[in-house]
Amino acid sequence: MSSLTTMLERMEEKNLLIRKFCPSDKRKSLIFLTDYAKSLKNEYDEISDKMTEISFEGISNEERLAFEATLEKILHNFERAEQKFNKK
Repeated sequence: MSSLTTMLERMEEKNLLIRKFCPSDKRKSLIFLTDYAKSLKNEYDEISDKMTEISFEGISNEERLAFEATLEKILHNFERAEQKFNKK
């Protein structure tokens, strides 16, 4: 079983999502957040904001932007490498 399937099953068990078969293609599953999951958004946003605040404490906005730009370049490098790998 793939790790994605396992993660989705756990989220379903915790009432965070519902999986339904796609009406036009039974091989596909459609994933929907439950009302319970949607109700957690404000709490999630607060925690996320606090983590960002802690993570970037003492780091200037310019340093943060440079860091984020570097991460974008790294992501682009991985995406490019993945495309090359998949062509083989």
